[in-house]
Amino acid sequence: MTNSASGHFTGPVVQVGTVRGDVHAGGSGPVRSHYLTRVESLAPPSLVDREDELAELARFCTSPDTEGAYAWWQADAWSGKSALLTTFVLNPPPGVRLVAFFITGSQPGQSDRRAFVDNVLEQLCAVRGTPLPPSTDATREAQLRGLLAEVAQDCRRRGEQFALVVDGLDEDLGRDGSPDGHSIAALLPVQPPGPRARRCAGPGDLRAVDHGHGRPRGFRPGGTPSRPVDRSESARLRVGCRHRRRGGGS
Repeated sequence: MTNSASGHFTGPVVQVGTVRGDVHAGGSGPVRSHYLTRVESLAPPSLVDREDELAELARFCTSPDTEGAYAWWQADAWSGKSALLTTFVLNPPPGVRLVAFFITGSQPGQSDRRAFVDNVLEQLCAVRGTPLPPSTDATREAQLRGLLAEVAQDCRRRGEQFALVVDGLDEDLGRDGSPDGHSIAALLPVQPPGPRARRCAGPGDLRAVDHGHGRPRGFRPGGTPSRPVDRSESARLRVGCRHRRRGGGS
């Protein structure tokens, strides 16, 4: 007889036949995330003339006026969105805890919903100092949402600010419009569980409709915060801003 297991698993898998007595399956220790090493590989060696935008990001993460809000940044391709956000994630303001995912269509396994869940779930567990929970495809997304809320609460108790950064939503392979397509944007909670979240994409991004978010707070690189954006305006905003800034990146 051959034992087998199907599906995707995180954590130990134990198959048991006939057992007399107790069985103890020990879990692993606290997870350590190395995602920042990937962010470092995406970041530019230096960032030129982006001080105002970095300051705007810092204000968004710390201002009481932005608590519970999304920041929505849009710009043309190669205007430096990813360069800006990678630099910010690697150098967060004091007292700000960031969890990030950079959707990268040019790299395998980094541009769909499963990649987002796996990478963010690992980072959240690392922030909490806990092992990765045993999970399946049916439970993983619920665990992600629950941990987002728990990490946000932990940060509040410690007097820290918490923000989720998602970059490159226009490169998400799940937003192809097919019946089996499941986008990363649709997974994001309508109301951020923590103080705030930031999303960034190019002019073709459709996440305002896909996400079902009624009024995300809109920001445009190179400009000042806009008033809240509703669905009727999302099509016009998809043209993005026309600023091209130095500093490299997409």
